[in-house]
Amino acid sequence: MSDRIKDAIKPWKPTPKGTGKNGSHLDPEDSDIALNANGEPVVDESPREPEPRHHANGDPGPDRRGPSSSQSWNQAYTTEPPPRERIPLKIVSATECAETDPPETATVLGDHWLFRGGWNALIGPTGQGKTSISAQMGALWCLGFPAFGIEPNGKLRVMLVQVENDAADLHEMMNGILKEIDATDEERKWLHENFIVVTPQRPTPDLFATDGEITELIVDWKPDLVLLDSLYKWTPKGNAADSEGLFHTIDQTLLPLAKARDFGLLASHHMGRTEVLRIANGESTMLSDLYSGAGGMFVADNARGTLLLLPEGDEPGQYVLRGAKRKSRLGWRDKEGVKIYQKHLQWAEGRIGWNEVDDATAAQRKHQSEARKADKKSAKKQDHVLWAIRQAGGGDGALIQRDKVIAAAKRSGGPIPAGMSEKPVRDEITAMDGVSLRIEERKSSNNRPAKWVKLIQP
Repeated sequence: MSDRIKDAIKPWKPTPKGTGKNGSHLDPEDSDIALNANGEPVVDESPREPEPRHHANGDPGPDRRGPSSSQSWNQAYTTEPPPRERIPLKIVSATECAETDPPETATVLGDHWLFRGGWNALIGPTGQGKTSISAQMGALWCLGFPAFGIEPNGKLRVMLVQVENDAADLHEMMNGILKEIDATDEERKWLHENFIVVTPQRPTPDLFATDGEITELIVDWKPDLVLLDSLYKWTPKGNAADSEGLFHTIDQTLLPLAKARDFGLLASHHMGRTEVLRIANGESTMLSDLYSGAGGMFVADNARGTLLLLPEGDEPGQYVLRGAKRKSRLGWRDKEGVKIYQKHLQWAEGRIGWNEVDDATAAQRKHQSEARKADKKSAKKQDHVLWAIRQAGGGDGALIQRDKVIAAAKRSGGPIPAGMSEKPVRDEITAMDGVSLRIEERKSSNNRPAKWVKLIQP
């Protein structure tokens, strides 16, 4: 026992001879206290095991006695924590940053849009073709060609890591892509040696750990660019909205690996449901584009650059590839050399693949789409007016006062659940005159001129 503990504990005083706990007389022969020749209690200093506790039924309960010796106590409660991993720091002066040119190979894509040791995200709604467009861009970048205006820094060694597509899907996709880019035999040979597709049995971030199988492949194969499909698949929970899982997968696993092995990472990622609805309703903005990825603000803040793949118009297979974060470094310019921040794309006909659409075609396509939307909207309004006429009592072809139709159309229900305001109802009735209804001028009940409507029976 240390001197400090000895000083803190009061010395033990034996009970006076011949007295019990309450000072009563004790007969040494009847007492269970052992006394020495001087009549003083004898203290047994040999170690003793405490008796086990028992439940009411006599069975011993769980042993909660802890360590049974000072040695085991020290081992259990005084073990030093493991030393913290030392993280290397790179320290340079401000002038050195300004005066030292970066290595020519630091850039992977665009005007330093993606660089070695960094990661960017390709974000879009589910089922729109993020895997196939990533594969086509990877093939073009591997050959040293631009993909939809994004230039590679020379020929790249590309690794696509995916888990969603089986052998049949991969065959259909890559076969269509190679035909779409019109790869020659020599280019196919280059792709055979420098573009690989990796499909593990199941996704887990452990594959990218220090001793992970994909890490070992990266160390051996030395890619310039890794395409990861899809990001959320590689989180511990496999949840696109799991911000903690995304942090673990990216900040603690993928980024350190990219920095250590000197490659750039482009990961496809799903779009949040709120942003999907916003885009579908035509309400997206430049700022909302920055926060499109599922998982809260983490992907938007963490990714060095983001690229959005969004449906365009009302016909399937029409898309816009839009730069969001770091978009000015994509290197996109129009014919006059002015920077632009989006490209119009469409699915290839008859096979899996993508091709770019010129501005004139895209403008015409947009005009046709808006006209179809307007026709659908007008048809819905007319259906609502016809519903209101029937609600007002004109379903059997009887004349009904227009004001009553307007009042019925304002109510909730019908093809337009929220109802319609007065002016749109008047406009639609006028537009429908002679087509599905007829307007007549008659006097109302107060003998004033009024307009009446009547359905034209088929």
